[in-house]
Amino acid sequence: MDRSIMQDVREWYESDDGRILFICGASGVGKTWLTERLCREKKRDYVRYSAMSMNMTGCIEELKRRADDLTEEIILIIEDIASCKEFERARRLILRLRDNEIRVNIRIILEGCMVGKVMHMKCFIDEEYVKILHVYPMNFREFKRVMARRYNCEDRELIKMYLITGGLPECVSHFYKYGDFTQVRKMQAELLERIYRIQGVKQCDILASVPAQLTSENTGFKYRQINKNARDREFGGALRDLEQRGMIYRIRQLTSDGQGNFKEYLYDVGLLGAMLGIDERSIMNMDILLTMNDKMLVKAYIIQELYSTGLMEQCELCYWYKPRAKAKLPIILHMDDNGITAPIILCHGRGKEKSVHSFEESYKVDRLYKILMTGADGQADCCSVALWEMEQICTDIKNIINLEKSE
Repeated sequence: MDRSIMQDVREWYESDDGRILFICGASGVGKTWLTERLCREKKRDYVRYSAMSMNMTGCIEELKRRADDLTEEIILIIEDIASCKEFERARRLILRLRDNEIRVNIRIILEGCMVGKVMHMKCFIDEEYVKILHVYPMNFREFKRVMARRYNCEDRELIKMYLITGGLPECVSHFYKYGDFTQVRKMQAELLERIYRIQGVKQCDILASVPAQLTSENTGFKYRQINKNARDREFGGALRDLEQRGMIYRIRQLTSDGQGNFKEYLYDVGLLGAMLGIDERSIMNMDILLTMNDKMLVKAYIIQELYSTGLMEQCELCYWYKPRAKAKLPIILHMDDNGITAPIILCHGRGKEKSVHSFEESYKVDRLYKILMTGADGQADCCSVALWEMEQICTDIKNIINLEKSE
């Protein structure tokens, strides 16, 4: 199994420019797999420590012993960077390594899920800086590349498999080997249990409320869905913590004054399906899938695809709702700097024209995308692609952004 981001890891290693590599992502996205794959490819010895429990003196002594037996470099992997506390422990170890001359070169990789609070790491040790790689669940293209070695079926069938397994490598690998959806669901349930064990109580309550938050009746995130007494002052910090860890994606309501609601989507469509209790028979019947839970699972897949391509580093994901007109657009790509507004419409056949017309009364639409289960329908006023062709939208938007910047 290979990942597209593995090429970025190789480039970091081959550059040998002194940078520290920080691989960050949510639980289960394959951070450990990437580092161990690199060590196997380059045939390098490595030492792995947890930032939560490592002993500074013991780490340095072990590295010295390892260095005495080696003629080439050691790769030091410090994992569990989940807060500023763990980052500070890793930073102190790196500084102490400088003061203790070790005979071989040490390349340093950090693994963790805390991004927002450690961006200052790019200049945290003299002239050195950190290369940050964001890791997301496997996208559909990566999933398809793996499954093509075993399953000879069309993309419209593979996308159904992907909606069940999701993009977490552990689940994808198991399904590739055994083809058992039931076991995949059990693995996802176990992974959710592991996630809950390492989160705080408030974070667990928020995650458990995500499926209910995404129902059609809710126009935005409601703290009372967590419990009837929940308020922002109590759960706001925990919510932002989950966002920074990459566990949930915030989708802002697009309003003229910039003030509005927001929604939160889980980072992996397979885990969301497991939380919803959707079995494989419902997903394999696409007609049922597109009507159940207000197409929640399919929307989550689209958002996951947009994040996995890195497009969200340049755009913002929004949704739009106009209650009086009974009009709504669940996914909108928006970029303030270039003024790009591109609604993405999910429909089974034709429809949603009323919502689009109502939206155009307030916003300029630069590009309109329609996601269909049957592929392009030949409409001239929008770009129509099949659900399994989401990457085309990402490529198109990136080309528009690059064109706007060049002008």
